[in-house]
Amino acid sequence: MTLNPTFTPPRNLPVAAKAGGGFQSQGLVSSGLIFQETFEGALQNGSTLANGAEVVTSAKMSGSKTCRVNLKDSATDPLVTTPSNSATYEYNGTLLRDTTSDVVTAIWNFRFDDAKWNGTLETINDASGVVLKGGYFGAYQNKVNGFYPVLKGGPNGSINLGDNQGRGDNGWEDSVWANDPGRLIWYLETGHEWGAGTGVHEFKVTVDHSHPDYQQLRMWVDGNLATNSQYATDGIIRLPKTWRFESFSTCYTNPGNVDQATDRTETACGIEFDNVRIYEREVV
Repeated sequence: MTLNPTFTPPRNLPVAAKAGGGFQSQGLVSSGLIFQETFEGALQNGSTLANGAEVVTSAKMSGSKTCRVNLKDSATDPLVTTPSNSATYEYNGTLLRDTTSDVVTAIWNFRFDDAKWNGTLETINDASGVVLKGGYFGAYQNKVNGFYPVLKGGPNGSINLGDNQGRGDNGWEDSVWANDPGRLIWYLETGHEWGAGTGVHEFKVTVDHSHPDYQQLRMWVDGNLATNSQYATDGIIRLPKTWRFESFSTCYTNPGNVDQATDRTETACGIEFDNVRIYEREVV
């Protein structure tokens, strides 16, 4: 459980990759980039600020503008006009739907305000712990009937993946190729601390649609792969072919997860997102 305080996700596109392969968070390759949203000007085609998300000026992120939400309905946020548990940034464009690439990657920077997350539904003991859906990953114009990461952070960098179902493929989890037959939520860790009050981080999700029997999804935070020692040692979660990664959002939570959250040096439960990128390749 290691905190990397020097991590600074890039805003512009670097040009060098790590020799010999392997993930290098500050050495992204620009080839294959098909979308980038920096919030510095007019929103790009496909970008949506939903349910109270706003573009604000924030000195805590690189650049002058960022997307900000506050997920606590009763919060008094200095930058957000309308806090809402469903406020989020969404990519609703057609690029992921129309790509001919088998492998796609989405990356964005994020930062949680320094505040104490807590709620009547779940007690959070870790100072850096949070609890929220990291959005939804799914089909074009139907992302909700897909899969969702659960961001929990904390000293071990916990991140889960759950099935929101609704695709008409119930029972796929019993397939022989499933990571752990019968399982509909996967408990993963990056092994490095991130969460409330820990600064700017980088989230990455890569999906490989090339396997004939299933899709393959992996997630990273700050270049650290989310894994489970029992059923996802390589970080790969195998998902049904009925699902495709064609659109995504970045956050959502139940009001009961944040109704007891309190301010520390910043506002509960403010989150900022920036530099959203989509690639038609795996980014290494």
